[in-house]
Amino acid sequence: MSLALELLPSLLFETCGKLVVSLLVPAHELTGVASHFTSADCEMGFLVTICGPPLSGKSTVAARLAAELQDGDVASGADVMIVRDAFELESWHRQRVFANSHAEKNARAVVKAGVEKSIDQQSTRVVICDSLNYIKGFRYELYCLARSQRVPHCVVFCVENDVAAALQRNAARPDPHKQYDPDALRALYSRFEKPVAGNRWDAPLFEVSLADENWPAVLKDVINFCRAEPGTKTSTLPTNRATQKQKLSTANMFSMLDSSSRSVENALLDHMAQNGSGGGLVLSPGATGLSIPLEPGGTTVRVRIGRETNAAELRQIRRAYIKLARLNPPDDALSSNELAQMYCDHLARILAASANDAQ
Repeated sequence: MSLALELLPSLLFETCGKLVVSLLVPAHELTGVASHFTSADCEMGFLVTICGPPLSGKSTVAARLAAELQDGDVASGADVMIVRDAFELESWHRQRVFANSHAEKNARAVVKAGVEKSIDQQSTRVVICDSLNYIKGFRYELYCLARSQRVPHCVVFCVENDVAAALQRNAARPDPHKQYDPDALRALYSRFEKPVAGNRWDAPLFEVSLADENWPAVLKDVINFCRAEPGTKTSTLPTNRATQKQKLSTANMFSMLDSSSRSVENALLDHMAQNGSGGGLVLSPGATGLSIPLEPGGTTVRVRIGRETNAAELRQIRRAYIKLARLNPPDDALSSNELAQMYCDHLARILAASANDAQ
């Protein structure tokens, strides 16, 4: 069974007082452990993205940060949730995840889903994303998730440049399931895209090195960031059209929209082939329009064509209409006939407008 099918993309949350730790569990691990976990509607007020190459101390930093956030009582009743990979489970082999790009993509998708289900501006929960997060594009996706909810966001970079030392620590791990393949580990170090403070998705950036005995002091700055008053320049992420939640529309609605508009287009092309002169279709502006059957013996819709057009232009108008509809989806409750009539009205407006411009 492939990793994509074996992995259950749902999260189980283990609650320990105020600390909530999220583990991504393979489907076959659920039997016998469900009673030890409780699912929750996870809400939060901050997102801390931890990144770093393998064996750079990310989980150590995440655990220390979570503990200090709890001790510091960031907000009354605040929870801290750590969203991490399933590598801590004995049944997982890191080699399987990093064996190919498809498996890596699936693993990242589950981490992203965990963060997406958790963030909420309306609560005070702090979510710590404890994963490699080695691709800047993926860190940007996490940033956009936070921005869409207007949730404060920061990045903690665990610095480690000594590949040889990482290989030694990897080999010293007693559990083979928690070991990286040496070649995969070297590749991850070479592929790691370091965060840059100048990038908005990597800012504010806090760098931590476990080689520095004073590294816990850096976490104080992270905690101060989490304590920043909502609405301050350093804590609030502005939203924009690209990151605002769009109206949810079913795939079936878009399929109906595509099918109904295509039926109109095909009917017009058939009419042009049967009645057009030189491949063109034309009705006078004062004409009542064409009656177009959506299917033989079925319902008809009407379209008014105010000037001559051709097959290429009709296809271009329909493609543009579909793209526009994805940005501004119509009501899910509309029938296919109503969607077809909407497209006919749109087509008439486009042709009428261009006819007026030409005069």
